[in-house]
Amino acid sequence: MSSTASAERSRNSNRKGGLTGHYFAAAAMFALTKGISMEEITAATGLSRGDVMNPAGRVSELCLPKLWCLIAERFPDTSVALEMVAAVPTTLLGVLGHAASNAPSFGAAIRLFVRYARVMSDGLKMGLLIQHDEISI
Repeated sequence: MSSTASAERSRNSNRKGGLTGHYFAAAAMFALTKGISMEEITAATGLSRGDVMNPAGRVSELCLPKLWCLIAERFPDTSVALEMVAAVPTTLLGVLGHAASNAPSFGAAIRLFVRYARVMSDGLKMGLLIQHDEISI
């Protein structure tokens, strides 16, 4: 693919819906730190290297589950989501990550993510259920 075509596709991806590149890039960086190669990530997701690591872009809603499956297959006895949250700096999560990291409490941070889930992804719907000593998202 020519660099002009790649640049055009990148510009167009910023106009479409889908998952914000911040979140996908964070998950990809986590996968890379776990030893999964960029070639494996691009093969699993169908994205180019540039799309994988473009926090300003947007990717298809289908790409993140494909990446999660790749990570889960490689590390079946690992709590991937918890490790990922602990490893990824909130600065990589864009304005929502910044807001959550400055929230007065963990609960306030979770409520921010739930309230503004559409910032992360056009198709993401989240809710918060609090029962006794348990919170479910």
